[in-house]
Amino acid sequence: MGHLSRIGARASATRRSLVVSVALSLATLAVASPSFAADVGSPTAPPVDRVVTTTSQRDGAVLVTTAEVGTLSISDCRWGYTCVWSSPFYAGTLVQYRLPGQYIPLPSFPIGSYTNRYEKRATFYETVGGGGHSTCAPPGTSNQSVSGWLSAARSLYQSTTTTSC
Repeated sequence: MGHLSRIGARASATRRSLVVSVALSLATLAVASPSFAADVGSPTAPPVDRVVTTTSQRDGAVLVTTAEVGTLSISDCRWGYTCVWSSPFYAGTLVQYRLPGQYIPLPSFPIGSYTNRYEKRATFYETVGGGGHSTCAPPGTSNQSVSGWLSAARSLYQSTTTTSC
């Protein structure tokens, strides 16, 4: 292969990589956007009980990834994350969070169950930004069937310093 052919092949591979990267970014944004909730139940939307969304932070950037999976359970919550499910007994849509030191808006669906596998305490709040009632979840705690105001919690705070409530 000549020198110019190798350069052309590398440029083509770089373009393909860029196109794939942009496509994945757009797909993630489309799924993570608020308009996604309106698409649930449409013929093209993935089944609600098979969607996992992970929100984390790396090098100052918030990363949101979404994947379609099989039946969910408590073991699907990764260590180091606080997880909420849309249904009791760790079923339905799963959303995983790791954004320590920030008030994290929770999904618009009612919370059916949760587990805190984050290494410090996580506190659920009634309103966005940490207001109203609160429930503290020390590391390693779970609630398989959420009830009362907690099912409509709107924010989560993962402590950066304290493990106990």
